[in-house]
Amino acid sequence: AKKVEKKAENKSASKSKENEFKFDVKNISVNNADIALTHLFEGEKIAHKFDNLFIKVANLSSDFSRPFDTKVDMKSSQKLNLNVDSKIKIKPLDVNAKIKLNDTNLPKYFAYAKPFLEANLASGEMSADAELHYAKDAKANAKISIKNIALNDKDHEKLFAFKSLNIDKISFFKNDLELSGVSLNSPFIKAHLSKEREFNLSKIVKEDKSKAQSEQKTESKKVASKKDDELNFSIKNFSLNNGEVDFSDASLFMPFATKISNLNGKLTDIDKKRPSSGEFKGIVGKNGFSQITAKLFPFELKQNTDIKLDFKDIDLIDITPYSGQFLGYKIKKGKLNLNLNYSVVDSKLNGSNLINFDTLTLGEKVDSKDAVNLPLSLAISILSDQNNQINIDLPVEGNLDDPDFKYGGVIWAAVKKLFADITLAPFRFLGNALGLGSKDLSSI
Repeated sequence: AKKVEKKAENKSASKSKENEFKFDVKNISVNNADIALTHLFEGEKIAHKFDNLFIKVANLSSDFSRPFDTKVDMKSSQKLNLNVDSKIKIKPLDVNAKIKLNDTNLPKYFAYAKPFLEANLASGEMSADAELHYAKDAKANAKISIKNIALNDKDHEKLFAFKSLNIDKISFFKNDLELSGVSLNSPFIKAHLSKEREFNLSKIVKEDKSKAQSEQKTESKKVASKKDDELNFSIKNFSLNNGEVDFSDASLFMPFATKISNLNGKLTDIDKKRPSSGEFKGIVGKNGFSQITAKLFPFELKQNTDIKLDFKDIDLIDITPYSGQFLGYKIKKGKLNLNLNYSVVDSKLNGSNLINFDTLTLGEKVDSKDAVNLPLSLAISILSDQNNQINIDLPVEGNLDDPDFKYGGVIWAAVKKLFADITLAPFRFLGNALGLGSKDLSSI
């Protein structure tokens, strides 16, 4: 009876296979199609138009284990050109695709950023070549170029721009994303502090109170659940060419403005597994020079970080707005040279600030409620050598894990100690001449 049942099952299975709908289509073509889409995003309707669209499908059959070919070609009136050439197998799923994309109208897509940013994208274009493969895991290799980006604030003032961002290779496999050969060319950023001490760059991000509340509620859950599928991200061989930073401060008794131009540099790696090292150089103001050398773990700055900053021939007249506001004096003439070295190991900060003032001369006194009460004239006369040079070594130290740690506070404490030593210097000199010790001087 069992044998009869099995034979009957086999016959029914073979009959069902014979009766299955089968098809084998050599070519399917869709020519010059137009597709109009309206996307409702954050309460706003965003329209898209995909026209001049050509689609071809070849060798499509009911045997899903056989691969078929698809081609997509579009030259949209919205300045989007797309070409896709792919081979697809449904069972098991296996996709190979080559993609070429060119879009010269990136501002159109900035509508998706408008709910979050108080800014406008004035220009931008992008081109990309990519190869994608998906079977059990996704794998991709791509090359991208983004050009002529210009981001303006609501008053149409340029905030951020760059001539080109080129990425020679983007590799993605499983949870690893690597960018190599990244070059940022002619970037520009404008940083401005208003009279009300509001920073322009912080104002471009719109505040979302409801999102902030929901993030606070879910933050503890996110921290507690460790993700096994965390993305491993790295950048290799990053270069910055001909950058410019335009900084201005309108909150002082007189406006301050300066530029860092011709900013160039390289960074070897940005990676969780190994330290990064890099060097950047630029021109400060008209003739000043700056150089930053760093070796650090980008994702663990407290672990092991070494940074060296050098500034040479900085014209002190340019910082008169700050000296007048906080020191109570304008600067008549002088140059500033800085050599700053900072080392952080396991959150312990040790730093040295070697400061040189060349021919520092104070100008007229400024009435400022923010000016500190320091004996500047006395300090300059005591510290200046016969060549009108002032050399100061200002060491700093601290624990970055200390909740009360503030870098400005550490520097200010070192400055106050320096001026306390300067104030006592004449008395120490007099005491040495008279044969008096420190105990005797403390009673004067």
